Amino acid sequence: MIGTKPYKEDYQYNKFGFTGMVTQKEGQMLEDYAFVICKTRVKPALVEIGSYGGSSTAYIANGIKRSRNFRFQFNAVDTFMASNPELDGRDTLDLFKENLRRCNLIHYVIPIRATSLEAVKFFKEEELDFIFIDGSHELEDVINDIKGWLEKLSVGSLMAVHDTLMFDGVRYGLLQFEDQLELIAAVDSLKIFRKIK
Repeated sequence: MIGTKPYKEDYQYNKFGFTGMVTQKEGQMLEDYAFVICKTRVKPALVEIGSYGGSSTAYIANGIKRSRNFRFQFNAVDTFMASNPELDGRDTLDLFKENLRRCNLIHYVIPIRATSLEAVKFFKEEELDFIFIDGSHELEDVINDIKGWLEKLSVGSLMAVHDTLMFDGVRYGLLQFEDQLELIAAVDSLKIFRKIK
């Protein structure tokens, strides 16, 4: 790990009024790309890996809402068991649902309680249009997440990856896929890639 995430104001509160681990700039980029995907695809399929309390989920859901495309599928995958030692393995699914309910976005997402590698089996090859990965930061886990979900992403579709500047596992894991992913946007520690093969 290069360092820990600083707790600046923009890391703590999103535009929906609750705390999360993405900056407002990162969240807005997720929202804008989800909007574009939903405006340009007939039946867009989106997946988020690592949802915790739903901050990044809310941004993606708001992009879907803004698009007015109601033929979407958006799944948020998480074990919903806090890995933060301060929360001591607390179940976070109720927190996730309450946060999304308060900002009227709960109907835009279906949570899946599973690990990334369990959930990837629920989707067909090249079925997805947008994937956001913010799961484990360990190198082996990052490689397994990207490899598994990349197969589910259609060519030309988008993969967003969080914490690309802060954790060695994420940075080095991404290097394994340079020939398959083209960087198209970045802000803070979020990078957006297009699948090129």
